[in-house]
Amino acid sequence: MSIAIFLSALFVPTILGDIELTDLQKLEEAFECGESPCSVLGSNKILDPTCWFREEIITYETIERWPVNCTEVCGIMGFTDTADVPVFDLQYYFQNLKVLKGKIYIIGTQYASVEFLSTLEEIYCVKSLSFAGNPNLETFELRNLKNVSCEFSIYDNKRLDVSEFCEKKEGLALMAIDNNFKNCKGCIAGSFYTNQMSKFINCTSIVFGMKFYSFHTVHENPPMDFSEVKDIQNITGGLDLYETDLQNLSFFKSLENIKGSISVFNCLNLTRFAIPSLKSLTTNEPNFLISIENVHEYFCFTTSEMKLFLESNVMFKSLKAMYCEKQTGETACLFESLKNLEANCKEILGDVRINPGDEIYTDKLKNISFIFGSLMIQNTSLADLNFLGSLQFYYSVPTNFKQKFERCQLAKPKGVQTQMERIQNTRVFSKTRYQISFQENGNSFLNSSACLDLTERTLATNVIFDGKECEVIDRVKNEDKTKRLTLFEFIHFMIYLLFTLFFVYNQYINCVKELTDYEKIAKAYECDSNCWFREDEVNSTTIIKWPQNCSDVCGKMQFSQTADIPVFELQNYFRNLKVFKGAISFGNTKYASIEFLAPLEEVYCDVCKLNANLEMLNFENLTKITCSFYAYNNSRLDATEFCDRFGDLNVMFIYDNFKSCKGCIVQNLYNTELYKYQGCTSIINAMYFYAFWTNYDPPVDMSPLNSIQNISGCLNFYDTDLKNFSFFESLENLRSNQYFDYDINIYQCSNLTRFDMPALKTISTTRTNFIMNVFGVHDDFCFTTSEMHLFLENNVLFDNLHGKYCYNETEESVCIFENISTLESNCTDILGSVHINSGEESYKEKLRNVRNIYGLLIIQGTDLIDLNFLENLEYIAVLNEYCKLLSDSTVPLQIISNKQLLSVTLPNLKRVFSKGRYQVNFVDNGSEILNSTACLDLMENLFDTNVIFNGRECEAIDRVRDEENGSVINGFNVWIILLILYVTFI
Repeated sequence: MSIAIFLSALFVPTILGDIELTDLQKLEEAFECGESPCSVLGSNKILDPTCWFREEIITYETIERWPVNCTEVCGIMGFTDTADVPVFDLQYYFQNLKVLKGKIYIIGTQYASVEFLSTLEEIYCVKSLSFAGNPNLETFELRNLKNVSCEFSIYDNKRLDVSEFCEKKEGLALMAIDNNFKNCKGCIAGSFYTNQMSKFINCTSIVFGMKFYSFHTVHENPPMDFSEVKDIQNITGGLDLYETDLQNLSFFKSLENIKGSISVFNCLNLTRFAIPSLKSLTTNEPNFLISIENVHEYFCFTTSEMKLFLESNVMFKSLKAMYCEKQTGETACLFESLKNLEANCKEILGDVRINPGDEIYTDKLKNISFIFGSLMIQNTSLADLNFLGSLQFYYSVPTNFKQKFERCQLAKPKGVQTQMERIQNTRVFSKTRYQISFQENGNSFLNSSACLDLTERTLATNVIFDGKECEVIDRVKNEDKTKRLTLFEFIHFMIYLLFTLFFVYNQYINCVKELTDYEKIAKAYECDSNCWFREDEVNSTTIIKWPQNCSDVCGKMQFSQTADIPVFELQNYFRNLKVFKGAISFGNTKYASIEFLAPLEEVYCDVCKLNANLEMLNFENLTKITCSFYAYNNSRLDATEFCDRFGDLNVMFIYDNFKSCKGCIVQNLYNTELYKYQGCTSIINAMYFYAFWTNYDPPVDMSPLNSIQNISGCLNFYDTDLKNFSFFESLENLRSNQYFDYDINIYQCSNLTRFDMPALKTISTTRTNFIMNVFGVHDDFCFTTSEMHLFLENNVLFDNLHGKYCYNETEESVCIFENISTLESNCTDILGSVHINSGEESYKEKLRNVRNIYGLLIIQGTDLIDLNFLENLEYIAVLNEYCKLLSDSTVPLQIISNKQLLSVTLPNLKRVFSKGRYQVNFVDNGSEILNSTACLDLMENLFDTNVIFNGRECEAIDRVRDEENGSVINGFNVWIILLILYVTFI
């Protein structure tokens, strides 16, 4: 396989994954929501296609579209500060709801409870469920909830006591619960790193599980002693180990109880479980689940650990383990032969064999309750198994790493009776398909009923009899008495079978076959059927199939060592090419430049590798790259000019060339590695501060980042203890791309009180708009007016915005509004809620020079005839402090009851910002000031601003007015007709 083909196979799926889907499209991909032609192959219940809710926010307007009669619904249940449906109404709409496939968020509402969700039993979600910032929320009544497939986030609800919910629903899912009136009892762990261990000091209980993900101790100096977790006695929510270098878990010195499950995966150094005090394994599910995969080849369990698992009815999803050598204090007898076995043993470690001549020693087994190994009874003259009356468990795992799994077998003991009541309440365990096998015993020894009865009495145990499962024993015995199929019946059956197989095969081919690269491209992009290039390599044989007249082409452009077309010929073929949708790769070519791709403006995935002669990346007109760009191991390539021009288009991996990008390449940041960026003035790629903690003794030194002036990539702050970003004291330019969902993401940074990038001047992105997300920060987090102005003039969109204005850090040029009569003249920026009421019209000239209002603007009950005094106003922006007022006050610009108003022209207004649904509200003003066209024009001229007029959106203004006028005219006409009739007949 050529390198080009390999690279296309590697990167095309990545490109297709980069296509941005709406939340509803993601739900359609994640869940079976509606009819499906592939349902014959699936096991999940198919939902009625009418059981969709395709609105993102629930209000009085949207709730009418809720599918009231459905018990299973797909969609988004979003409640924000615009939520205006009373609880009792919601209870009616949701009365039949039991299963939701989608997501729920209840953020910033006025609800005191969520009892309208009390019928919910299961939630299948792709993102976390969020219940945050609800100031009146006091109770959390999800009494019927049994299953949630994603994380629960409940925080910043100042009146909410969530402790009872935690206790009752502790096994549901990982929960992020913080900053409520009362939180869960116990410490919340979740995923954590070695530098976060201090948060467990003095913890005796952990809620919502502990996840050792990528938890590495080998480089810790001094070595970790895990003293921080020594007091933990209880873990609720399970214990997960994923890709760690831990050798055992003996540091849990006090741990007695685990509730949930245990999962161990890719822990190649793990040789022992070794939790010394563990006594109890419990779960809310039918069985406690343990999964052990990819551990050290000598990983072993002691017999004491096995006893705990057996007595707790543990089910193993996967298991790679053996028995440890007998430990000091363990009572199990080692089995060599039945003759040499000690008398009065209660536990045996080893594979027990009872062979001919051993019958006289079987009384040695009468007290045995545990066999840690297999049990085989073969070719004996035993009449019964009464000597095993005390046996409770067989547990077959290897006792050394060469031995294979075995099970309980009874082979050829001809005299054994059919009664098997002595084997009861017993578990026979192995990871094989069957755990008990009977072979060639007495003819009347067992029938189907007795076999099934035995299976029922032995927990999680499968039985076979002479190679046959219980259900078929009697049928096979009576086979000679059973009517045989006639030839006609056989042919009829075969035709039916062939049709069934053909139907299922077609369904399989159509639904689950692996898509080719070209099918994936066709699914991801809009492609003209005449503008495809469907060849795996570009060379002199295939180039004649290139669609020369197309400006947009779909397919793969793979240049490998077979590429033999001169540059000037390629320039002719690609002269019209502007957009390529698919994958481009160069591997082991002889080209010194790629100037034949100079016309390209948009590229979807790009790879350059191992081009010994490549010297230039000649993308002259490139404006868009939708996935990561790779160029490496090109020994003659000078990529510096390319990086300077296009470095902000997407994340670039350009290295090991003759000259690569100027600047420091970074992605994930670790507090122990900041020294690498000392003196860096430019950063290439996204900077990802994930689980980045600084509160140590001494604190982490952030000064290595002080010199950074330019960042080409996104900024992501996720779960950090940073208080501000002032360490970016020199950062002037942030040129972001589409690598993450947000250009700046601030999420769950509960100590963050300030943004504070003092030198930041320019922000830009390759997506349509710069997108920020500010969620889960400190209650005191605030933006200065200068910071907010930077965001406003760059048309920043906010997905979430938890913050307020910094009143105590106001610049001298900003006027603080108390009332208009005391307001200074000539203000250009105002911080505060500006009100102009009746009798205050004479002060309007004080606002003549105002450009920015950081708060509300309410003009109410005045005699004003126009708003010309606001001719210089550019921005109005409201942050969270006003969202805590009455819902109508969250609309930033309100023009109310100004009866003389004839004109509302605001020539320089660019944006009115809030996180509410509407930003401009006209109520009960002069009847001629606005019609639908004028309203829509106003919205069109303002960025991200929605307008309502007397409670109606722009499109409805003229229609409602015509309806009202029509009703008046119709009423008048009725009176005329009645008058004519009266005159005529009287």
